[in-house]
Amino acid sequence: MATANEGWKVFAFCPGITESEMTRRIKVNVGAKPTRQGAVPLVGIVNGERDADAGGFFDSGY
Repeated sequence: MATANEGWKVFAFCPGITESEMTRRIKVNVGAKPTRQGAVPLVGIVNGERDADAGGFFDSGY
């Protein structure tokens, strides 16, 4: 990984379908969740609680 020697951590995260203007029509069909709920794992990344997941992809169900 190009950033490994620099001390950087790289994450790929998908919050899933969340409520927004863009998803207003589909939220009833697929159960979009509140944006705040989808962002919870992202807060864990920022706080350093998900460092073991660096270099990989995960979603809000992980």
